[in-house]
Amino acid sequence: MPHQGILAIFDLDGTLVDSVVQIGTILNYSRKSRGYSPLPMSFYRDHVGLPLEFLISDLDLSSREKDLLIHSFRKDLSKDINQGNIHVFDGVVDALDFLEKKNVVLALATSKPSEIASAVCQNSSLKRFHIHVQGTDDFPAKPSPEVIDRVIQKFPGTRAFMVGDRIEDIQATAAANIPCVGIAAGSHTELDLELMGATLTYLNFTKFSQELLTNPALFTSVFD
Repeated sequence: MPHQGILAIFDLDGTLVDSVVQIGTILNYSRKSRGYSPLPMSFYRDHVGLPLEFLISDLDLSSREKDLLIHSFRKDLSKDINQGNIHVFDGVVDALDFLEKKNVVLALATSKPSEIASAVCQNSSLKRFHIHVQGTDDFPAKPSPEVIDRVIQKFPGTRAFMVGDRIEDIQATAAANIPCVGIAAGSHTELDLELMGATLTYLNFTKFSQELLTNPALFTSVFD
């Protein structure tokens, strides 16, 4: 058990990793290769981090067509991830390094499947950290708290908080009864995240990291 007894849970896309262009480009390629219209990158900027089914909800697909499109996308995405084409946001490595040295448990709670989320960690600068990965695997995605609850159940006795960029992260943490730090790097502003109930908000991960490193008590103040 970490001596601090604290569990830091992070969202992945839009929080630790800037994956908008990667997801948008590959999904548009999958859509076009199967005869479907691509979507503008602005759509992906607003919605990456939501379940994949939402990103293709504009299409009238049979179950088989949907499965084939998802399979095609995830195959190409996994290939790109395994080639190391991952952009971790500035400040992430410094923040995780600080927390790990404080014996804070690090975890992911993401809408990505666990296998793909693990590949992101293993093929990026996140690989140096001990991060428990929990993806959304055949159960409801955020704003359901289940993905967060599954992480918390792995580390009984810890006090947990989450860091995320979407209102769905805030809603899920509220349902899980833990505080959330909001990172306004995506489509939601600091005000949006604050109004949804974020305990603290930052314009981007760099701002969060800078305050964390200069104010070591920050990661405990979220519980106050």
